Amino acid sequence: MATPEPQPATAAPPPAATRLDTLRVEAAPLALPLAHSERLQAEVLAPDPRGLGDLLRPVPGLYLQNADNVAQGLRPSIRGFGARAAFGVRGIRVRLDGLPLTLADGQTELDLVDRYLLAGAEVVRGPAASLYGNAAGGVIALRTRPLDESGGRWQAGLQRHDGYSLRGEWTRAQAWRASLARAAGDGPRVHSHSARTLGQLRVEHGAWRWDLASLQVQAQDPGGLDAQTAAQTPRAARDRNVDFDAGEEIRQQRLGLHWRHSAGLWDWRLRGQALRRDFANRLPFAESGQVDFERDAGSLALLASRSPDARWPGRSSLGLDLQLQHDARRRYDNTSRGEGGGRAGQRGALRLDQDERALAAGLYLRHAQPLGAAWTLTAGLRQDWLRLEARDRFGADGDDSGRRRLTDSSADVALRWAGDDRQGFVRYASAHLTPTISELANPAGGGFNPDLASSRIDGLDLGYGQDWREGHVGLVLFAQRSRDELLPFEREDQPGRRFYRNAGRSERRGVELEARWRPRPAWTLDLAYTLLRARFVDDGGAPDAGASLAGRRLPGLPEQWLAAQLQHRLGLWTWGLELDAQGARFADDANTLRVPGVALWHLRAQREAWLGRPGLRLSLALDNALDQPYTDNLRINAFGGRAFEPGGGRRWRLALEYAWARP
Repeated sequence: MATPEPQPATAAPPPAATRLDTLRVEAAPLALPLAHSERLQAEVLAPDPRGLGDLLRPVPGLYLQNADNVAQGLRPSIRGFGARAAFGVRGIRVRLDGLPLTLADGQTELDLVDRYLLAGAEVVRGPAASLYGNAAGGVIALRTRPLDESGGRWQAGLQRHDGYSLRGEWTRAQAWRASLARAAGDGPRVHSHSARTLGQLRVEHGAWRWDLASLQVQAQDPGGLDAQTAAQTPRAARDRNVDFDAGEEIRQQRLGLHWRHSAGLWDWRLRGQALRRDFANRLPFAESGQVDFERDAGSLALLASRSPDARWPGRSSLGLDLQLQHDARRRYDNTSRGEGGGRAGQRGALRLDQDERALAAGLYLRHAQPLGAAWTLTAGLRQDWLRLEARDRFGADGDDSGRRRLTDSSADVALRWAGDDRQGFVRYASAHLTPTISELANPAGGGFNPDLASSRIDGLDLGYGQDWREGHVGLVLFAQRSRDELLPFEREDQPGRRFYRNAGRSERRGVELEARWRPRPAWTLDLAYTLLRARFVDDGGAPDAGASLAGRRLPGLPEQWLAAQLQHRLGLWTWGLELDAQGARFADDANTLRVPGVALWHLRAQREAWLGRPGLRLSLALDNALDQPYTDNLRINAFGGRAFEPGGGRRWRLALEYAWARP
């Protein structure tokens, strides 16, 4: 059949060029046979520049303390692991873009994280040592935004207690990004001023990526109060903390390296980092009341993964982790206010001088084997070696050098079932929690505590999740047993300094529930509820335990807590109402110091006024809107009952962000 010849048509003028906004697709994480939650930075209204609290709070099983005391740092715990840390993060592995923020001895500091660079976080709940080593409670994996467009951001914020934040960021797509952030202000209590400056640079080229960060921190520590003082004068600082100018100063630099290569069915990843940290702090007592160390640390990780094919239907991976840490630690006497006519916090006589070294190595193997269309069996095995050494260079009081070698193995096995819109799993996992260098401090003098050993954990999880058009719900039941629990205590002659001992067995049983409901496109409700029954089984005859601990609750933890967020978008405004509720908890092993439960309400508002591609964003927040008194942080087993750090009252903050981009 002949085709008719097309007739000429009058050419229409080309349409005017229209620039469309960038559409970012956030892919959901791979379905894993374990309890985990995903949080996106874009879901947080009016983010708090002080830390990660409002990003991590709506995660079941994860409990947060200490948002106000910068000198002690944010203290997250997962299923109770980490709640008794002297400072920072313990019992949890923290990673930033695949690189460990957790050091070789298991201690983690979060001050290198720029909140505004984050794209989101994934939280693994439960024993994860077979994945990452020395992770009894779980893992917090943070990731930053990709370099997907060129442009910049400027941010400025104000908050109550003379607080301010300033930040600038410049990006060239697929090439580099530089940022500089400064935040300072007084906390809600006397003697709680802090200031932090953080600069970061990322460079990408082909399969390589380099990250460079520089940090400076100065923070005062108001200390803990007894229950009566905390209730009557919550803004007060402990008098000895003021007299001795308790606080810390930090300088740190970090260089990270990433490399990835794919060849056929194999995927290779190499990650390494090196850091230098100069740390000095002043504690509220005279003899050995100042600590100073120069830390050099590094890590190297190699991971090889094989994708499935017809001959090998499973997915396998083999990895090697190495971490090094060297601390040149010194202790000096500290001077109080007016002592000898001098100022508070002056450095006195040298009392301790020792080199501390940690070498950690881990070798692990994982395999996921499909069992039909809906079932998958996953198993992992890991072996960890940790060598700790202290070399006494003081000599005036004898040789207190010491060595410790710890060898631990971990395993997990999980069976997962997945349907079209639902999935379930059952998982057994074992883990270990090794004492850090600081926790190994010897109450009798220098060197390491020869009686302190690792804790061992066994856990069983049963989980179910379901998606539907308006939302998602996930439920996890768990039970865990721990042996040789690490418990802190203080000595009368060194108040404010923590020592540790092993104390028998404990158990944790509970329920974790998370849900998201979107009844309408403009409305979103998120819920995260945790029921945790954490008890001592026995104290193992530990010294200084006092009365038997059998049946008593683990301190620092409520039995129930709930985080709820309701958001409504109306035009350019997004409004939010948040609830942070928790039950009562105890501040000591014997359960004699009880902290009542509290419900805190927070208000959020955010307006985006985009003018073409550049744009303005205004954020408003009112924390603790009802001005409820509460305890922000507990110092477990503090001498003299000085365990309470009151939280701030009603606090407002506002921020303005200007962003622009170019093709």
